[in-house]
Amino acid sequence: ARTQARGFTLWQLPNQTRTQMMSYVIRTGAGRILVIDGGNVGDAPYLRGFLAALGNKVDAWFISHAHDDHFDALRVFLDQPADLQIGSLYASLPSEAWVKQHEPANLEKFEMFNAALRKAGKQVIELELGQVLDFDGVPMEVLGVKNLEITANAINNSSFVIRVTGKTGAILFTLSLIHIS
Repeated sequence: ARTQARGFTLWQLPNQTRTQMMSYVIRTGAGRILVIDGGNVGDAPYLRGFLAALGNKVDAWFISHAHDDHFDALRVFLDQPADLQIGSLYASLPSEAWVKQHEPANLEKFEMFNAALRKAGKQVIELELGQVLDFDGVPMEVLGVKNLEITANAINNSSFVIRVTGKTGAILFTLSLIHIS
């Protein structure tokens, strides 16, 4: 059963380097903080300041796929948390062996991310197709997960797809942000 959707605030953070990235922060009506991706290492200081202004606590962090422009800021925070508290981590990521076989140029950064997870004692909760996570009446529905059979542009094409529904519409998170009604 679906819960009645409540409002949320969404910020798309600007990149702080000349490198592409994705970084979204959501605050539910009850004040819970959710992050989708986060950007590169060079984006981490800005994101850290943004999250500090919201209370230095992230309730849930989502990683869309296994490219460093989506997880490297989180890797910085796992290595150097300072005052930032990070709750649950969610993703649908391939194994290092799969990345090595299909996009070996991305393996080193992905290994560094996984090492940071282990060092911080964090585990990623695997998203499941059709799963609905509810954060204070803000449902996040998983519409797509990794597909290990896709090997062309392998990592991008294995990005999750999540729909976040609010009072007046929904946002679809793919590799680019889409507003739907």
